Amino acid sequence: GFLYNSFFLWSFFIYIPLRIVQYMLRESRYSDFFPYDHYRKQQKDLIHKIEMGARNKANILLTAPNGTGKTIIALSSLLPVTQDHDLKLIYLCRTHSQSDRVIRELQMINSTKEKQIKGISIRGRTEMCLNSSLKQMRIFSTEAMAVCKDLRKNNKCRFYREFKKIQEDIKEEALPKIFYGGVNADQLIELSRQNGFCPYFLAKALMEHMRVIVCNYQWILNPDIYWGFLKLINSDLKRCILVFDECHNIINVATEVNSKSLTPAMV
Repeated sequence: GFLYNSFFLWSFFIYIPLRIVQYMLRESRYSDFFPYDHYRKQQKDLIHKIEMGARNKANILLTAPNGTGKTIIALSSLLPVTQDHDLKLIYLCRTHSQSDRVIRELQMINSTKEKQIKGISIRGRTEMCLNSSLKQMRIFSTEAMAVCKDLRKNNKCRFYREFKKIQEDIKEEALPKIFYGGVNADQLIELSRQNGFCPYFLAKALMEHMRVIVCNYQWILNPDIYWGFLKLINSDLKRCILVFDECHNIINVATEVNSKSLTPAMV
C-alpha cells in the first residue's frame, strides 16, 4: 500500500528491479553525485540508506517534510546504481514544475562531473505540438492523436517532415552537446522551434539514449501508453528504476486511466 500524506508532506516510491546484482561489499558512491557543499539535516543519512536499499533490491517508500531536498536525495542515491548496472532511471512526476526541478538538479550534478549524465523531460503530444492547425482545435489527447496521425499521413505537418529528415541521424554518439547535460521539455520545444522539428517525436527518438527520463505517471500507468514507452526506451522494467514522486496520487491517476468518458467533442 501507499502512505497517505497531508498537504505539507511529500513522498516518493521507488521500484527496484529484482535482477540487480548485490553490491554488499561495495563502498557507497552517492558522494560522487551530490553536487552541493553541505548536506541538510538528515539528508546524508537518507541518501545513504536509499542507495544501499537500491543495491539490496529493496522497494523504498519515503515521506518527509518540505525542504528536505527530495529530488537531489533521489538522484544522488540512485544514479550510481543505474551506472553500475546500466539501468535507466524513470522519474515520474505529476506537474511540469516538478519535472523541471528534476532536470535542474541533474544539470547541477553534471556541472560537477566530467562525464555527463544524459537526461530529458517529456510531455504529452498536445503540450509539445507546434502545428498551428492542431493547436487551434484545443481538443483532448485522444482526438489530438487521431488528428496528428492524419496530418502525418497526408504529409501536412512540416515539423514532422523536418524531423523525418534527421531521424536516422539520431544516434547516441552523434547527439548535440545540449542533450548531454539534461534538457527539459521547454528547452526541447524551443530548440525544435528554432530548427523546424517536431519536439514530440524528437523527444520520443531521444529517449533510447537517455540515462534519466522524466515524465508523467501516464507513461507507466496507462496501459495504452506503457508498451509503446518501453519500446521507445528499448528496455523493460527489469532494466529500470522507477521513482514515483508524490506517490499518494497514484490511486487517483490509476482510477482516471481506467475510466472511460464521452465528450461533446468526441461525439
